[in-house]
Amino acid sequence: MPSMHLKRGLARRILVLSAFVAIFHVVSLALTFGYLWVGNIIERVLKIRERHISDEHNKCTKSPSTWTIQTYRISAYAYDIKTMRSMNPKADPPDPSLARRIRAGETIVSRTYMWGRHRGVLLRKISDKGPCSLLQVKWHIISQDRERIRTLLPLIALIATLLTISLSMFLLVQPLLKRLQALAQAAKLVGHEKGYVSASDNTPDEIGQVSAILDAAHQRICEDAEQLKRRQKALETHLANVAHDLRTPLASAHIAIEQELNQREKQDDKEHLLSALNDIVYLSALTDNLHLASQLADGADPLRGNPTTDLTQLVERSLLRFSLLGKRKGVEVAGAYPDSAVHITCNPTMAEQAINNVLQNAVIHNTEGGHVAIILSTPTEDTFRVEIVDDGPGVPPEVLPKLGDRTFRSDEARKRDPKGSGLGLAITSEVCLRAGFDLTFEAHEPQGLKVIITGNLHIS
Repeated sequence: MPSMHLKRGLARRILVLSAFVAIFHVVSLALTFGYLWVGNIIERVLKIRERHISDEHNKCTKSPSTWTIQTYRISAYAYDIKTMRSMNPKADPPDPSLARRIRAGETIVSRTYMWGRHRGVLLRKISDKGPCSLLQVKWHIISQDRERIRTLLPLIALIATLLTISLSMFLLVQPLLKRLQALAQAAKLVGHEKGYVSASDNTPDEIGQVSAILDAAHQRICEDAEQLKRRQKALETHLANVAHDLRTPLASAHIAIEQELNQREKQDDKEHLLSALNDIVYLSALTDNLHLASQLADGADPLRGNPTTDLTQLVERSLLRFSLLGKRKGVEVAGAYPDSAVHITCNPTMAEQAINNVLQNAVIHNTEGGHVAIILSTPTEDTFRVEIVDDGPGVPPEVLPKLGDRTFRSDEARKRDPKGSGLGLAITSEVCLRAGFDLTFEAHEPQGLKVIITGNLHIS
């Protein structure tokens, strides 16, 4: 990105606008004073011509020591052009700068005063010599002129200020605001593949540079996000394939260890085999969860096709499966469910995995001599309720709201089972969310954990 120089940036625009404002004020004031001063100069010169200079010159020649013209606006005295002195004792000396110009050969010269009791002065050459060869006319500031100045100056200043503000808004502030608003809208959605709209500001200044940086950042973020998606997709596909391939050998290993465990009589052998069996159960559940997690990441919907699951049969199967696991671990697993079918709308595999994850956690994290219960009920004609309760160590109250988070495992769970990943409850939470079920975690008194899944029954 090329560097922005002053001649191409906002600083130059602000500097130019400031200079324009200053010039505008100066011109406004100059026009005001010009109207009051220069206009009067023209007026006085015309009046001098209209007074028949030759007649006044004759009068002055007859009595140069007393000749003068005095009105409420002007005063005039005669001078000797050679000496620049007047024979009238009341006359002020000629203006020095104008006298020099007369000596230099000019015939009529004048100037205005910004301050003082006189507004301006005019010198006019009448003849080449004599006491009345030079005429000086001064015009005064009268009360009427002062009132005009007092009235016009604030008015002109106000008008100039309002015009300056309007020009600033039109030329600088309003365009800047529009460009900044476009940048703000673009910045809000930077990185969003479909929602981002570029500010498209190609002006060669700092804001244009920010616009180009935002566009480049958006493109880079989208490219990185797309690359991450491809990597994640490849990883999920790989995990799903691995999980699928592991199911059969894990199931065979499970059966073989069960058979060997039933044949062994030595306690030490049974403990080793039981430990191996627990590892197999953990790996089986992990592969099932990884496979289901990959499906959910691909957008699998537990409600697609309006599937039906019989919770009664599901709970019965899960109860039988985890009763055997609990028996090996010294944990009693019991259950209660209606005699009739309880149908819900959910993919059967996903529903069973969601419930099995909770049951497995309850059994594995319990202690020898503990209890786990699963209870299926229909509180109303349209709803179901599944409660899984254990009297194990439980979890602290502050941990309850975090259960089910994808990457959360409590410290107590890590100590009890270092191999765990927290994936099981996360899968359960995601399936319940997509199926429209409510999942809650409560402390069970005096100790333990209660997991409750509720929802609506299937509508035929």
